[in-house]
Formats: sequence, structure tokens, C-alpha cells
Amino acid sequence: QWPAGPAPAAAVLERFQPLEITWDLSAVGGRSDDQVLLLVPGTRYVLEATLQIQPVYVRDVLGGSGILRWERQVVGATASRYPITDPNSTHLEEVRYSVR
Repeated sequence: QWPAGPAPAAAVLERFQPLEITWDLSAVGGRSDDQVLLLVPGTRYVLEATLQIQPVYVRDVLGGSGILRWERQVVGATASRYPITDPNSTHLEEVRYSVR
């Protein structure tokens, strides 16, 4: 059963094997094959991914059901870059991740 509340749910998610997310980095000056991003000063990079996690249920002969396994997949991953507009920060690179 799926646990009630965020703390027990986090404990279930922590037991999953790592899920590899592959971004198309060629659009932001990186190499997608190697998943390498060359950082340029004065640039903010945003890497976003959307995951889908859903249970697969099984029903027993008495009509009860339970979770048989979990299926996970990456349903979207995007990479974008923006100039840092603060004149005091143009020597910096910034990388932000968002995984939902």
C-alpha cells in the first residue's frame, strides 16, 4: 500500500534504484552523448525533468489487492540557458535543476 503522509512516502521513494535522466544538452552548448555541459560565465542553465511513478496492482483470489511493483519513467527532460543580467554576477555560472 502507498503510505499516508510525506515522510513514509519519501521512505518508499528512497528504496528505488537510481533513474537515469538524459538531457539534450546540444541546445545549450553541451554534448548530449556524454551528458557534458560546458559552463560559460554569465549564463544560467536550467535542467528540468518530469518523472512518472505509478504502482502496478495485483488482485488475489479473495478479491484483495496490493502493489505488485512500481513502474517509473522519465516523461520529459529539457535544458535551457539564459544570460545572467546582474552586472555583479556576470563572472558566475549558475545551474538549476527541477525534477517533478
